[in-house]
Amino acid sequence: MIKEKDKVISALENPRYRWRTINGVARELKIPEPTVQRAIHDLRTTGKIVKSSAVSDKGEELFTTREHFKKSAPLGARFIAALRNRSS
Repeated sequence: MIKEKDKVISALENPRYRWRTINGVARELKIPEPTVQRAIHDLRTTGKIVKSSAVSDKGEELFTTREHFKKSAPLGARFIAALRNRSS
């Protein structure tokens, strides 16, 4: 499972995307969605993965790594995210 987690992190940090769906990561990596789902769940418990408050056009949850979010999100989005984290 460790290799899958590393692959999922790499896919989430793909510079072509800011946010990724489980389905998109699974297709890119050619691994089953439940495997991606487990990896994201495990990584979220460590704080490495963040979930967007928005969803995709198809209603799917969106994820990225905390590092990728810091590098790719506009300043305003990072500020709002910080406020949300403090209020929850």
